[in-house]
Amino acid sequence: MSEKYLISIVTVSFQAVKTIEDTMKSVLGQTYGLIEYIVKDGGSTDGTNKIVDLYRKKFEERGIPFQHIISKDLGVYDAMNIASNYCSGEWIIFLNADDTFYKNNSINRVFDTSETISEKVQIIYGNADFQDGKYHYLWEGDLAKIERECPFCHQAVFVRKSWLKKHSFDNTLKITADYNFFLEAYYSNVEFQKNDTIIATFHRGGLSCRDLVQDRMERRRIRIRYGIIKQEDIGKKIRDYIAVGRAFCEQLLFFLLPEGMAARIRRISKKRRMKILK
Repeated sequence: MSEKYLISIVTVSFQAVKTIEDTMKSVLGQTYGLIEYIVKDGGSTDGTNKIVDLYRKKFEERGIPFQHIISKDLGVYDAMNIASNYCSGEWIIFLNADDTFYKNNSINRVFDTSETISEKVQIIYGNADFQDGKYHYLWEGDLAKIERECPFCHQAVFVRKSWLKKHSFDNTLKITADYNFFLEAYYSNVEFQKNDTIIATFHRGGLSCRDLVQDRMERRRIRIRYGIIKQEDIGKKIRDYIAVGRAFCEQLLFFLLPEGMAARIRRISKKRRMKILK
């Protein structure tokens, strides 16, 4: 086995004092040797950056190149675009400040191989552990779903830097710019490669999970952009707006309920769509 590629790990943070330490520990624990770590913070005032600075020495002791960038940005996707300019690795993964690698050997299972990954491959995707409260589900990457929804968890994706430099995230989309990014790659005939392993743990609580209405509306906008559906298609428009209405009801319900109870209710539908991990 050999470590062939330098991997850039990017964490975008803002007011993440409660979660960023777990994220950084999971990066520090990776057994793959050729990594660098970039933290891009949007100007947190809650102590997030103090924690980041405390961990700087730990990364230096491991010989892991470490950069801590603090600057204002227009949101998570703008921060990701900014951070990518600081990356030196051939492959980039975004592991943001509420997420962790699934195991200490997560990167090894993708890149520690004697076989060279084809130069044609620009995106490698795997599976994720979707954590909702105390429950864990398998979010299985499936490119066949891409014309309906984001087909895999963004935190379980490695993108070749050369592609990312030419195709940044669309800042006009506040929640689904990652879906737009992958659709653009798909319609550009980019080669995707599946790695059937669990790469990251994605914790429910991000924007796409909290603002369900915005998520559904942006998803419709993206599907129109790529001609998957047509603006004038009345039938699909009605179905989409029914989905938006349902999302509004779910969003309101989950806001009003205690988090533990909301997670138990969501478990009913998730059990039909996802495998239970634990």
